[in-house]
Amino acid sequence: MLIPAGDYELNYQHPIGAPTLIPSPAWERALDFRCRPLCSDRGDGERPPTCAVHIHGFHRRELLGILDDLQGKISDFDLYITTDSTEKKDAIEAVLAAHPLGVAAGHWRVLPPCTGPGRNIAALFLDAYESLAGYDCVLHLHTKRSVHTELAEQWRQSLTRNLLGSAQLIADIRSGFQGDDQLGLLIPQICEPMREYVNWGDNFSIAASIWQRLAPDLPLRADAPLVFPVGMMFWFRPQALLGLRKLLLQLQPLPAEPLPLDGTSLHALERLVAHGCEAAGFQWRMICGEPEPGSATAGEPPVPASVLRGLPDVYGRACGLLAQRTRAVEAELLELRAQSALRPWRAQPLRGSADAVAHTLARTVTRTLARTVAKPLASPLAKTLVRTMARTAARTVAQGMGSLLRRIRQPRKG
Repeated sequence: MLIPAGDYELNYQHPIGAPTLIPSPAWERALDFRCRPLCSDRGDGERPPTCAVHIHGFHRRELLGILDDLQGKISDFDLYITTDSTEKKDAIEAVLAAHPLGVAAGHWRVLPPCTGPGRNIAALFLDAYESLAGYDCVLHLHTKRSVHTELAEQWRQSLTRNLLGSAQLIADIRSGFQGDDQLGLLIPQICEPMREYVNWGDNFSIAASIWQRLAPDLPLRADAPLVFPVGMMFWFRPQALLGLRKLLLQLQPLPAEPLPLDGTSLHALERLVAHGCEAAGFQWRMICGEPEPGSATAGEPPVPASVLRGLPDVYGRACGLLAQRTRAVEAELLELRAQSALRPWRAQPLRGSADAVAHTLARTVTRTLARTVAKPLASPLAKTLVRTMARTAARTVAQGMGSLLRRIRQPRKG
């Protein structure tokens, strides 16, 4: 459920959260780190960048897959692994002692078990960060399992391709961090079927509250584009995300398992990674797989992008397009209702008023949209458009649900 809006798209997939402005796939490719000039004053004789890989190894099978994927693609690096039990720690150490990646690493260590909640976010920012702080660049991975989506394997392959697809890609990434002192974060482009998950979901108000602790003079903007590492795997410069570590320390205790699919401080923090990078004075860019022949090169000018700067005009136009689409759906539902009225049906008794049920549902939709969308926006035009969209959506729900609830009927026989 994406509405094109120039270089951006409006994602309105989430049933509760505010519509979210995200970069289009073409804009993401323009934001690839290889499409920007090198900004460093370092000389050619400067030492190569120090590099570390951090893996949170909760699932053993997936951890072995990551080790195999990295094998032969990276050199001159150190390896740190976190896990959640002493038993797993001992097993991982036995694997690394014999695995080619463990042999290739300049230094490897399985850190003491993570005893608290927080999954890979806490493992990175609380348990491993002090060990990683002295490196120029770090690759953060974890043994992700997404049982709530059938796209899990395609998602994993996309992340692997964009983060560690080849030895040349990893060499380019390390050169990017060495050549640009302002580069703080590289985010893998998400595969197309997963784009609908790039949204604020039920997390904007939580994220806004958390963000005020880190940047009280820089409010979170609902009309700014949202870019974040969906799946929480990325390359980064430790100094660029130090603020997020301090923020996580303030959020104790973290939510315990089992976590819901959305709406916790951990889900909000995942969406604030690029924001934290910008607030620290660094820049983020995308990794869009292997460059195609004739694609942009590092000599082209950089493309300005920010997750902290609101785009009220773009967001307002996109919400206007959403309102148009909603009105078109409303007209289609009215047409279908008119056609269904001509069919021979036998009415069945209903308990209560169908119109009352639908009206109650419509009021809920209106209040939810007004609370989650219109309230955080700074632009009066955007507020008006979103509220119009909410009323239109409410009417559509009321009419469609009212029609369906009134027609729980059986076809006339004979």
